[in-house]
Amino acid sequence: YSVDGKVVFSEEGNLQTTNSYNLKHLNNGLYFVSITDGKKTYTAKWVKK
Repeated sequence: YSVDGKVVFSEEGNLQTTNSYNLKHLNNGLYFVSITDGKKTYTAKWVKK
């Protein structure tokens, strides 16, 4: 999510594996990463420089 709450990237995957994503299209700035495992949601800040 962007700082203003808009979804800028969304992907479904398997939390039992390691995933990487190309986020070059995102502008530099502060984002919030949200991961949901079906029961809990984990949210963290991420800064793209």
